[in-house]
Order: sequence, then structure tokens, then C-alpha cells
Amino acid sequence: MYKKQNNAIAAARITEKILGIDNSLEVVFKDHQYFSEKDISAVFVKEGYIIVFNNSFLENASLPEIMITGFHETRHAYQYMQIEYGTKIPFRYQDKQDVLND
Repeated sequence: MYKKQNNAIAAARITEKILGIDNSLEVVFKDHQYFSEKDISAVFVKEGYIIVFNNSFLENASLPEIMITGFHETRHAYQYMQIEYGTKIPFRYQDKQDVLND
């Protein structure tokens, strides 16, 4: 489980870097009772800028499923930041990046 949780954190960090919002989010892990539906894989909680992964989802998820979920939830955070802060914070997608080698 530890490795899958690290993969989830990595997905968020990679996406933060791509979107220009480095280290903006906290990634936490909760049991399925935390979620309104047991089949929810993860959610973005705008109060606190937190991505919450469902441990039940992680137990059975493949690496691509974990990464895609992390990308997806981080994108929600980015969208919320754009609405909340707009041009006040210099969010910037950089055209030339080498995210995996930084």
C-alpha cells in the first residue's frame, strides 16, 4: 500500500509541476467511510487544497489508474485556483518542460 500511496503523491506532484502550481496541494489517504460513495477513487477538497485518495481504491488500482486519478484531481485544483485567484497568482503552463528529469 505504501508504494501505491507514493505513486498517488507522485502523480499530484508531476501534475502540479506541469501546471505551474508546484507544492500547492496536500495529498492524504482515507478509508472508504470518509467518502459519500464507497466507489469514489479520490476527491479534491477546495477547503485546504487537499486531494483525498480512497484507500479501498488504491488497494485494487493499477499504476495507470492511480496516476490518471492523481492527474485528474490535480487538474480540479488548478481549475479552482484559476477561478479563485485568476491573474493574481502567476499560474503558467510552460511550453518547454522536462518534468520527469527535473
